[in-house]
Amino acid sequence: MWEIFDQFGIWSLVDVLLIAFVIYQMFILLKGTHAAQMLTGISVVISAAALSAFAPLTALNWLISKFYPSFIIIVVILFQGEFRRMLRKLGKRSFMLGVVKPFATQELLQISEAVSILAQRHVGALIVIERDIVLNHYLEMGLTIDARISRDLILSIFQPASPIHDGAITIQGERITAAGCFLPLTRQIDISPELGTRHRAAIGISQETDAAVIVVSEEHGTISWVEDGKVIRNINLVALEYRLEEVFSEQQRAQEQS
Repeated sequence: MWEIFDQFGIWSLVDVLLIAFVIYQMFILLKGTHAAQMLTGISVVISAAALSAFAPLTALNWLISKFYPSFIIIVVILFQGEFRRMLRKLGKRSFMLGVVKPFATQELLQISEAVSILAQRHVGALIVIERDIVLNHYLEMGLTIDARISRDLILSIFQPASPIHDGAITIQGERITAAGCFLPLTRQIDISPELGTRHRAAIGISQETDAAVIVVSEEHGTISWVEDGKVIRNINLVALEYRLEEVFSEQQRAQEQS
């Protein structure tokens, strides 16, 4: 028994810690998603395979042996969305060149004032604010703007007469980079039926990236904050400003440390 510990060196420890970290991150990604239910089913299959290896269960062992060669392919197909999300998180901007300048207080006030006016007028809006994961892929489906953040510009984009008011605007650094962007809708099935397309798009983009998303409901005139697939509904202006300051203060500290 002690011979095993004699062979256990520093690189073995690093190897075990890396595997544990990867498994932990996978569980974090799957938590609260539809893939968590599929993971339970896969765990049952793995348990059955382990049981058939030690017990004289001939029929079950034969079935598992036929199923095993396709197991990896099935897992990749079932969890392709989660794998894509994990790979995107590996491409954080903090490891890339061209770091975007963090928000100033003035830009945050411009956003919150515009959102407040839109909510009062019952004008629907969808604002996606980039954090660490770059949103350039989603800009390709919108209209390039590349303008400084301003209340009037946000209001003009989302006015009902605007041809791009149904899409989302993306904010990168202290600039509005695109408008009229179409975002991926979430595939979650346990979502309140009160949430419309804008909320579903906000949840979808927040599941694929770490963006912070602001949604203004056209029907109710309420403001929602969406982050990491979770929706906080009916927040007031004070709460909105607090969350904006919190998110981008963290971003600024991360950039200063890098």
